[in-house]
Amino acid sequence: MGFGGGVSVGANLPEQEQKPLHDFTTYQDMYGLEGSIENLSNLAINLQDHATELNSQFAHWSSQWNDGNYPPPQ
Repeated sequence: MGFGGGVSVGANLPEQEQKPLHDFTTYQDMYGLEGSIENLSNLAINLQDHATELNSQFAHWSSQWNDGNYPPPQ
């Protein structure tokens, strides 16, 4: 009896991993990843900037949360 009771692993996934055309990496493959890596880097930087901004806004908002100012400002 095989793994998963005869059902292939990943059979329910919407996309299947494609088998590469060859068993080695070409320069074209690496150059093709360059844009993806740059996009991921930009997304990570953007996420970090948003996290910093949200942290700043929360710090400002929570500093106004005290007994004399309840409920906190919107």
